[in-house]
Amino acid sequence: VTCTAFRAAVDVSASEVVADSEARHIVLALKVPGFSYAPGQWGYLKAPKLSAVPHPFTIVPGSSTDREQVRFFMKVGGTGTFTEGLAAAVDAIKRNAPGGGQQSNLVGDQTHDLGLRLEGPYGTPPRMDAASVDAVVFMLGGVGVTPALSLVPRARELHKANRVRLLWSLRSPTLLQRCAPMLAHHLEGSSPSVFIKKGLGQPPGGFPLGAQEGRVDVAGFLEKAAADLAADGATNALLFVCGDPKLASAAKDAAKKTRQSGFAFSVHVEEFHFLPPSPLPQRKAPVNSVHAQQVGK
Repeated sequence: VTCTAFRAAVDVSASEVVADSEARHIVLALKVPGFSYAPGQWGYLKAPKLSAVPHPFTIVPGSSTDREQVRFFMKVGGTGTFTEGLAAAVDAIKRNAPGGGQQSNLVGDQTHDLGLRLEGPYGTPPRMDAASVDAVVFMLGGVGVTPALSLVPRARELHKANRVRLLWSLRSPTLLQRCAPMLAHHLEGSSPSVFIKKGLGQPPGGFPLGAQEGRVDVAGFLEKAAADLAADGATNALLFVCGDPKLASAAKDAAKKTRQSGFAFSVHVEEFHFLPPSPLPQRKAPVNSVHAQQVGK
């Protein structure tokens, strides 16, 4: 999909900070007239009253049919970070809203209008429709789930259920609750493996997506996925990884070991190297860092 990059003010239809004992996350729902993006792409958000530097975040679908509606799920960082300042602004609007409502409109509040602007989209998502891709395996850590919220539906359009696999390790039950509805339908029949931090206490009826408390076994998951996919006739798969460096390293090491079974993984590691963007007309290519390599046969 070819998407033309542009910079524009946005209409913020809803803004919210959700929190639990493990983390806080900002959820922004935006309406961006004329905007279009491909699954897995990202954009720069800029709020001049908070920071002169735009910040990159993955674009999350706001609607299954309208590409002009987008969302951003952002983990709130420590004191002095852009996300901490944005969370404080959203919380302030919530407190000042009539009735102290759960959601608020950043643009409609003159006192706290941050003048949010979106630049993008950027990024080159992995090719899941290539002839060399028999299956897609997602390996995600925490808020690294955000690219998968658009890529998993696309993967299911291209591959049958048992050839789309997902492993997600996280600490925040609130993030799980928010993201699960966007994944559940597309993962039916694929038995996702979701692991959440121990000791949080299961809600009535259990965690969404069948999440279990405990630590993730990256090597064991990938070995079983390769064996199951090979038994179904697949010989190769795209392995999409988005998480911390330890997860990426473990995923690449585990993928190498599958070569003994004759199964090949093409590993795509998604991560950002934060750099201030150049002026839009001079931008020649996305600045996100993607490391891809063929591992296996």
